[in-house]
Amino acid sequence: MKNLLPIAVMIIVTLVSCQDKKTKPENNELNAAQDNNLRIQIELGEKLFNENICDACHFKQPSEVGPTIKTIVETYNEQEKSIADFLQGKVKHIVDTDEDQIAIMQMNIDTFVAKLSVLELEAIEVYMEHVADN
Repeated sequence: MKNLLPIAVMIIVTLVSCQDKKTKPENNELNAAQDNNLRIQIELGEKLFNENICDACHFKQPSEVGPTIKTIVETYNEQEKSIADFLQGKVKHIVDTDEDQIAIMQMNIDTFVAKLSVLELEAIEVYMEHVADN
């Protein structure tokens, strides 16, 4: 019996340590899940950005129509503001302050914001940040 005690202890320790590994996600698994979540947000944000005609005025490259996505993101980040909050009317216009442009943009925003959830508006912001970073 004395000889079986160390073997029994080793078996228990091995089982417990294996069980801990199974219940705790590895950092790689957690990172993969976070990357997948980010990819899904970017894809949804891009889809909503395009479906709601944001891409009619806001491009990746400079144009005569409206400020670039990068300019918008940089301006909001500099002022520590959220694009999603802006779309919900919680933050005033800070990129383009021309009243005529604001009126046109606000009319466009008002047509789609009511039908989108906060999470969808946040996905648009994540997509815009992704575009600005690339």
